[in-house]
Amino acid sequence: MPTYLNPPEDGVAGWPAFNYGVFSLDAATKKIMLVTNIPNESLAWIKLHISTNHHDLTLELSANKNEKLILAVDSGSGFGIQLNPQKWREWKSSHPNQPSTFETYYTPNPGFVLREELWADNISLGSLRLTDVPITEADSSDVALHSSPQTKYVATLGLAALKRLDIVIDGKHGIAYLRPKTTPPLPYQHNRLGADFVPQDLHNDDLIAHVADGSPADEAGIRDGDILLKEDKRDVTKWRTNTNPPPDIRPVQQPAGTKLELTLKRGDKVFTTTAVLRNILPPDAPKNSN
Repeated sequence: MPTYLNPPEDGVAGWPAFNYGVFSLDAATKKIMLVTNIPNESLAWIKLHISTNHHDLTLELSANKNEKLILAVDSGSGFGIQLNPQKWREWKSSHPNQPSTFETYYTPNPGFVLREELWADNISLGSLRLTDVPITEADSSDVALHSSPQTKYVATLGLAALKRLDIVIDGKHGIAYLRPKTTPPLPYQHNRLGADFVPQDLHNDDLIAHVADGSPADEAGIRDGDILLKEDKRDVTKWRTNTNPPPDIRPVQQPAGTKLELTLKRGDKVFTTTAVLRNILPPDAPKNSN
């Protein structure tokens, strides 16, 4: 991983390290508890089979002779539900005028990935129904990883979605027990500017704006294609060699009410504007915005 991302992790423990054990996962408190037996109360929860054909934790939402519907679990992702492209388009089409923002993350290939992010008051994935969870579109690598002639990838549950579930995994017998939570959701850390600035590719230094309609960035006059030069007087054009976190994701997750002065370039024109960050996605967003 590039050093300019300042990765905080010491390492990664994947599914093969746990797949023969029995454990409960509490994403809200960030705890994994190894247990000897399945708690009695969880036996009445939604029960899904664990797929044996994948190297990560994947669940079978339903199965027939010809095709299994696959739900992946990725506790290393901070996102909520990452939907396959078709289901993402269907959900957006049936929920117009939703407030949205952008998030960026990095993978070795293709590098920086930009995603639009929305909020679902409720959403069904087979027999599993979650409430109050952020949603976004899965990228092509997720779809390819979990798809085959016998399987159809439906979605990936990231950390924000796992916080909306009580989970017990029985790796010994290949069963996952899930119970959706009905308690109010925890505050969700998201991009409160409603815009992200990312390079076109790994060889380009220009941080190019992608702006959500009606967002604080939009209201501040920032438009798609603007190039970010400064952030609160700090030159960000040398972000690859700067030891500080890159400007594409960190400052825009500051608290609501933060004023962010941005200097940008549009064509031959350089201009400065101030955006006031606000909560775009629930649960802390103004009620009339959803």
